[in-house]
Amino acid sequence: MPPKLLAVAAAALLTLARAAEAAGQGHAAPEEVVDKVRQAARYLAEAGGEGLARFRGAGSDFVWKDTYVFVSDCDKRTTVAHPTMPERDGKPIADGPIYGEVTAARRADAQCEAARKPGGGWFEYPFPKPGERQPSRKVTYMLAVPGIPYVVGAGVYDNTVTLGELEARSAAGGADRPSPERGRHGPGARARFTAAARPAGSPHPRRPAARARTSRALPARSRPASVPSRVPPPEGVSRCPTPMAWDSGTR
Repeated sequence: MPPKLLAVAAAALLTLARAAEAAGQGHAAPEEVVDKVRQAARYLAEAGGEGLARFRGAGSDFVWKDTYVFVSDCDKRTTVAHPTMPERDGKPIADGPIYGEVTAARRADAQCEAARKPGGGWFEYPFPKPGERQPSRKVTYMLAVPGIPYVVGAGVYDNTVTLGELEARSAAGGADRPSPERGRHGPGARARFTAAARPAGSPHPRRPAARARTSRALPARSRPASVPSRVPPPEGVSRCPTPMAWDSGTR
């Protein structure tokens, strides 16, 4: 085969291979996004600023399918870690590009407002997919990291799903949200651990053992045999028809 045709064939095979890889990559689902964002929030809550390196670079484990997790600072309004746009790290969010007539400042306000909601929230905006220049409709789930001013987010590119539907999906899986009040193992973990470690039938360590009930027979009350049922009137006094007074014969 001539070298020129060989090069054309190789290029065609490479294009087909990339297309097959992109097709197999798939699109991230909203449930995946929620899980990844909450995982990222828990990680940063423990690691702090030292854990930001995990979110930088295309090789990050928080980059998957056609989306990624990014980190922002809502106090300083800066981009902290963006795996697909590393040039934005450390810069004001408002200095970012405009997509679909939506400024970066508006995106910053929207993402910080969504992150402040209990359990996080969703917002929509035009943004290009990784490797593309033209913006598409993106809906992003934002969540504040407990204890530090960072917020984390990830989104999906979808033209039909509504924000109400997404809020309902994320609320349904709200048991795994990071919270400073929950603790590492969640509410009730100590009680569940204690119950699991306590042998069956043994008393609770914080509850006093129930006292055995005794059935002590009480003496029955009885009327003395020497006491008549009615006291007779004094001698010479007849009984009154009514029991309220004695009749002495004089009125």
